[in-house]
Amino acid sequence: MAQRLADSAAVSVFCDSVALMLSVGIQTDEAVYMLAEDMGDTSFGKTCRQMYRSLIAGKNLAQSMKDTGAFPRYTTDMVAVGEQSGHLEDVLRSLSVYYNEESRLFTKIESSIGYPTALFCIMSVILLFAVIVILPVFIGVYERLSGSLTAGSFNEVSVAIGIGWIALIVTLVCTALFLVARAMMRSPKGRQSLLKFLERL
Repeated sequence: MAQRLADSAAVSVFCDSVALMLSVGIQTDEAVYMLAEDMGDTSFGKTCRQMYRSLIAGKNLAQSMKDTGAFPRYTTDMVAVGEQSGHLEDVLRSLSVYYNEESRLFTKIESSIGYPTALFCIMSVILLFAVIVILPVFIGVYERLSGSLTAGSFNEVSVAIGIGWIALIVTLVCTALFLVARAMMRSPKGRQSLLKFLERL
């Protein structure tokens, strides 16, 4: 059964570990088996065990990785090239560096999104309270003090209420966008989609 797409950090660790074991003469299937044992009953450990079954059945590493559905297509394609050219170890090390850098980039993006998300959530609550609760109370108090609002004062208060609602709507939209971005960062596919969107910007 195919596993969920692995994140960049897991792919980096996998590629680096297999490359290291290949460099000391350990065969590919044994390397994957050792990784599976080391990771235990985790999601990626199950992925490694699935790869090991494919490897001992006669499939190469690229096809075994592809069958799990846990690796990006770019990874499996590059591993296939490495196997065909006889430079699998070098390809795996390059992939490890690439996905390690990608993982660090995603961590920076996530931390950059976290603060404004919290800020916009707080602003939304404050503006919602101000527009729905404070402004009507202010108008009621003003009417009791002056008997009724003059035309000029009423227009000014109406403009203030309009500005308040506009600010609230803009803040709510921004909050929703940041919450969506925050949710996308929780999955590898979401991270890739968000990264492509940011690159277009």
